[in-house]
Amino acid sequence: MERIDLQSSQRGEDDAPHVFKNGINIHGVLIRPEVVKAFVKYYRPLLESDEDFEQFCDCLTKSLPLTFRLNESGVHTLQLRDELIKKFSFTEPIIVDGHQLQAPHPLPWFPDGLAWVSENITRPMLSKAPELKEFFNWIKVATDLGHVSRQEAVSMIPPLLLDVKNGMVIQLI
Repeated sequence: MERIDLQSSQRGEDDAPHVFKNGINIHGVLIRPEVVKAFVKYYRPLLESDEDFEQFCDCLTKSLPLTFRLNESGVHTLQLRDELIKKFSFTEPIIVDGHQLQAPHPLPWFPDGLAWVSENITRPMLSKAPELKEFFNWIKVATDLGHVSRQEAVSMIPPLLLDVKNGMVIQLI
């Protein structure tokens, strides 16, 4: 992933930072230069300083943490949660590429421990760490069987706030 360097850029409408001239590679996807230029043209004026824009771009290029939730309508949901706790409470540090990874754990604000996160384990890391292989396989099988949904934590909030119950219909206006 390329670093976004804004030190040489000006606030001009058509000015894109010089590192964008050949596009930018984000998580293995090459973003074409014309798309990057349009992005900068649109978003740069919305932020007050080069530092704000650089922080904004840094956030966009960071890998998201591993998050998933157990399907609450499943018959074995609580058993699966208990299995997660029992099988994957890592007692030894997990090191990948020189970084100590945080063991997956329940999100404290999600009811019944049915949503899990690891702030510094990304999806690509799951396949790199031998210690996480069994956990990765568990997630894949549970996802294929419909017991687990991979979902970002922020997307788990609206249903909690809406307090949706069985039989309710949600209509978007």
